[in-house]
Amino acid sequence: MKAAVRQDPAEVFELHAAGRTRAVRESRPLVSVDESIDAVPRGQDKARIVFDFGEGR
Repeated sequence: MKAAVRQDPAEVFELHAAGRTRAVRESRPLVSVDESIDAVPRGQDKARIVFDFGEGR
């Protein structure tokens, strides 16, 4: 079973390199970090969250 676990990421990278997947991300200002962390267990985020250190200072 361990071999399958190691192979899974490799297969995902191959699919992404072939253009068959896409990364979904949302940029948010760093000041929203607390609200963003609170939203995770509620399943409210539909994307990977990227914090912008230049916004909202």
